[in-house]
Amino acid sequence: MTFAHREKGRPLGWVRGMLAAACVVATAGCGGAAATPPSSATSDKPLASVAMTAPRDAAVGQAVTLQVQVTRQGAPVNQLDDVLFEVWPDQTGAEHRMMHAKRTGDGLYTASYTFPKPGKYWVMYHVIDHGVMIMTAPQSVQVH
Repeated sequence: MTFAHREKGRPLGWVRGMLAAACVVATAGCGGAAATPPSSATSDKPLASVAMTAPRDAAVGQAVTLQVQVTRQGAPVNQLDDVLFEVWPDQTGAEHRMMHAKRTGDGLYTASYTFPKPGKYWVMYHVIDHGVMIMTAPQSVQVH
């Protein structure tokens, strides 16, 4: 599934790209594929912690599993507003694919993706918990 927005006939993909870039810059010094955001002043619950699992290498045309494990204070989180994965090739102006994940276990959310061409791709998650989006810097995947 691709999310595309248009306003007055112009694609708004650049808006999403700028938001993603701002998030990457904001988390550039954080390293790793797990994120634990600070507590939110708008919720009485602490925000969730997220750990992503995605392959470092993949084959063209073969489905891979993208998954996140979501916990709050060590306990699995099974009720979230939404969980999405974003995938895009390492090219200027490339189309970003957004896929909704499904809960497949206790705090475990997965999606399947098939890379269409060889090259370097980026993968990141978007976990929406109590109206707050949790995300981290993207992870690279080399597709052969």
